[in-house]
Amino acid sequence: MELSKTRNAELPANLAELPNLNLDELKMRMFVDENTNNLDEYLARFDIPIAVMQDAEALERIAFELAEDCHIDGVTYAEIRFAPKFHTARGLTLDDVMLAVWAGARRAMTQFPIVVRFIVCGMRFMPADEVDEMARLAIRHMEHGVVAFDMAGSEHGFISQTHPSSIEIVHNHPELRLTLHSGEAAGADSVRDSIVECKAERIGHGIRMREDPELVPVAVNRRVALEMCPTSNIQTKCVKTMSDWPIRQYLDAGLPTVICTDNRTVSNITLTHEYMLVHEQCGLTLADLARVADYGFEVAFIEEGERKRLRQQAREAASKILEANGVDPATVYMAKEQ
Repeated sequence: MELSKTRNAELPANLAELPNLNLDELKMRMFVDENTNNLDEYLARFDIPIAVMQDAEALERIAFELAEDCHIDGVTYAEIRFAPKFHTARGLTLDDVMLAVWAGARRAMTQFPIVVRFIVCGMRFMPADEVDEMARLAIRHMEHGVVAFDMAGSEHGFISQTHPSSIEIVHNHPELRLTLHSGEAAGADSVRDSIVECKAERIGHGIRMREDPELVPVAVNRRVALEMCPTSNIQTKCVKTMSDWPIRQYLDAGLPTVICTDNRTVSNITLTHEYMLVHEQCGLTLADLARVADYGFEVAFIEEGERKRLRQQAREAASKILEANGVDPATVYMAKEQ
């Protein structure tokens, strides 16, 4: 709201009244809840934040404040993924966008004990040349905090192999890592395509992988990690209730599984909220949550030395909490390493 007023933003016709909305009205337009009908309706709520993120100053500020909010929530390492193409509507180049968010992240890292990296997203519905451009952009800005490439957006009609040239670009630069949204709106075939054909190291969501029992062992053997987002999965109707959310099934199968927010703004959540939700409604114990958090550092795309440092730091902090609650940390971490 503040950004739209101070910048006199050129808003789309359907958002022209945005600067005149009060806070409650804005929340109704931007946040989603369990009454959202599907993924496409959920994605439409991003129109408002994207509309005011169209200049370098706004992007730098938002990157900084996102890192600050993550720090306040107890996060020490954040991989922020976004689609740079969405922020070029008012004249910024793709490189301008990347430099602006990196400036905000760097400023945050000088003020708070948090490490920030970026994942560049191509969108499945984009023309192939634009998705290829996103892959090349990610490579070009690895010196500015980019660690991976992703393809996001609705899977219907757009499996990961829809953009084979983009995947090839990434694989030709092995220092750039690959995660792919799969098994959120589409079925297990979408996940299989991402793992087997595209060789993704991580899968965004992966809820519907369970529909193919033979695929889960494939993912385990390849050490493919799942980035699971409970609130988002309820809101987009991937699952009807948290009791149907398959994190326990995947953990028991040996899949490295991480709890993520998907997005903090539209879902109106924090990572702490997601951990508490999974604890209360899926029955994950404190030891389970410590194991999940440790997986987050194990599969992080950051450079190896920094990854090990952050993981050890997190283990030491978690061990104090475990011990204070009568849990031997060795039962969590030694069991993971066997």
